[in-house]
Amino acid sequence: MLCAQEDGRENLEEGPLDRKCGAPLVTIFVILTFCILGLSATLLTGGRKRRLRAKLSTKLNMMKMNNVVVLNPASDQQNRNSLFGISVALTNKHAIVGAPGVSKAYIFENHGTQPTATILGDGENGTAFGAAVGITDTFCIVGAYGARKAYIFVKQKESWQTTPLAILSETEEKHFGVMVSITDSYAVVGVGSARVFVYNKVDRGRRWVKTKASPTKGPTTF
Repeated sequence: MLCAQEDGRENLEEGPLDRKCGAPLVTIFVILTFCILGLSATLLTGGRKRRLRAKLSTKLNMMKMNNVVVLNPASDQQNRNSLFGISVALTNKHAIVGAPGVSKAYIFENHGTQPTATILGDGENGTAFGAAVGITDTFCIVGAYGARKAYIFVKQKESWQTTPLAILSETEEKHFGVMVSITDSYAVVGVGSARVFVYNKVDRGRRWVKTKASPTKGPTTF
């Protein structure tokens, strides 16, 4: 504490109060040191956890990428006008991809690591064959609105037939085949002008009979 000398000058002298306050200050300093060290360890541990999670996430993403199969036929890979991939449909076993720029559609079937492809076509140019596609494990349908047609193909004896099983056509509908869909019993073909045609399978798919057509105006119920 500060003590005044007789000559008026201050004399710095440690008093009893200073000796009592010294120990608590040391204790507080030690506690703060341990707290800082503990916080640093926690931050370092958290950083390690974040880095570990990042590494695991990267590995998982790489595993997902390794499971991706890129479908791109070599014959059309260099043809930018093929429009390969503009229409797609798939089941658990098959995928069908349209390439209307070259009037083709490709059916891919998984036979292990490398899918095999069956090429479908109408043998004509400018028909937009492949602009719309649909598929089941037995039938597939390909729209060719440029020709106002929709082609149905069938899988027989584990092989897709490249000759159409049936050809649907509505010559008065300008864009017949712009949208298509199929099940094992029905085929649906859109014309892009608020009209949809529904066909029912008969004679094991050799014939598809038109059962419904939506009106030109207003909604309808099938």
